Amino acid sequence: MIKFLVVDDEIGVSGDLKEFLKKRGYNAIAATNGQEALALIEKEKPNIVVLDIVMEGMSGVHVLKEIKKLYPKIRVIMLTAVQDYDTMKKCKDLGSSAYIVKPYSYEDVLKAAHKLINEIYEEETK
Repeated sequence: MIKFLVVDDEIGVSGDLKEFLKKRGYNAIAATNGQEALALIEKEKPNIVVLDIVMEGMSGVHVLKEIKKLYPKIRVIMLTAVQDYDTMKKCKDLGSSAYIVKPYSYEDVLKAAHKLINEIYEEETK
């Protein structure tokens, strides 16, 4: 079963998106900062991380870098309120799979996730 980790320092955002994914039948957990996210990744081994860029403490870009260094197969969807080409390019270069600008709909996240889920299943059947 596909497992999601939603990371956003706004508890309402991470919790609501987690519940949205659960209602769609996915296993989903949430974290509210980078340190917590990395600890949960090690413990829970999610397939897809939905990651806010601007967070207190450790930025989403730094968390992305750590995820890709330690767990290169994990897909990462970046979320941000800042539409900045340089940050977008940096995230892509670091290995993010998608980049969604806030305000977004949950359907935007689900659409990006479905593409990644298909990639995961294709890899598993090779």
